[in-house]
Amino acid sequence: MRREDARQRAEVMAERWRSGDTLAAIGDDFGLSRQRVQQILHHHGLATAEDAAQARRKARDRVDDDDRQQMRAWLTKNPGASRSQLAAAVHLPSARVGALLEDDMRRLLVTNHTQASRWSDDEVLDGLRRAAAESGQPLTGEAYRRWMAEHGGPTSGRIGQRWGTWRKACLAAGLDVGPVKRTYNRRWSKGLMISLVADYLAETKGAGTHSGFEEWARHRRDSPSPTTLRNTFGAWTEARRAGLRLLAQRSAH
Repeated sequence: MRREDARQRAEVMAERWRSGDTLAAIGDDFGLSRQRVQQILHHHGLATAEDAAQARRKARDRVDDDDRQQMRAWLTKNPGASRSQLAAAVHLPSARVGALLEDDMRRLLVTNHTQASRWSDDEVLDGLRRAAAESGQPLTGEAYRRWMAEHGGPTSGRIGQRWGTWRKACLAAGLDVGPVKRTYNRRWSKGLMISLVADYLAETKGAGTHSGFEEWARHRRDSPSPTTLRNTFGAWTEARRAGLRLLAQRSAH
C-alpha cells in the first residue's frame, strides 16, 4: 500500500475512533485485528492521550444514548411504571437507569414516596400542635410548610393523605380549624381532572411536576384550581399517578 493511501486509511480509522467506534469494530470493517488498528494509529501519531480520552467519551455517550432510547421507547408504551420495573424491562441496574433519566422520561414514571411513614401518627400530630403554637390557629397549610422548612416533618399533602384531608388532621391534633370553606368548583369531576392531568403528562416535555401542570393549565380556557386538585387527590403525586394510569390505558388501545 502506498504511503499516502496508508496515511489516508489511518486518518479514517482515527476519525471513526474519535467518534466513538471501538478499535474492534474498526478492525472488523478493515479486516484487521484490534491490536493492528491500534498499531496503525500509533504509527501515524493519531492515538494521543487526548485522542484516547475523546474516544472513550464518545463511546460512553453512544452507549448512554442507546440506553436512553431503549428506556424512552419502553416508557412511552408503559407509562406509570416504577423505576425498578423500567430497570428490569431494559435489563439495566436501577442506579444506571436513575443516572440516565431525563425530564421527558421522569414524567412517565411513578415515584414511590415513603417519607410520611417515617413519622408515627403521634409525631405528626405533635408537629401540627407545635406549628400551631408558633404560627397561630387555624393552622393553614402554608403556615405549616414554613414551619416544616425549619423544623422538618412530612409535607402537608402527605398529612392530608393520611387523615383524608388537612382539616381532619388538624381536628385530630385538637386544633381550631375555623369554618368550613368550599372553594373548589364542583363542575370538575374526578374523572375529568384525571383526564386533564393525563393530557398534560402526554404533552409536556418537562418532568410532570405540579408547578408545570399549573403553568400548562393557565394557557387553557378552563381548568381546575390547585385547591380543587388538592381537595380531590390530597397531593399532586396521587393526581399524577391517576393520570399515568389513564395514559397507560390509552396506550394499550
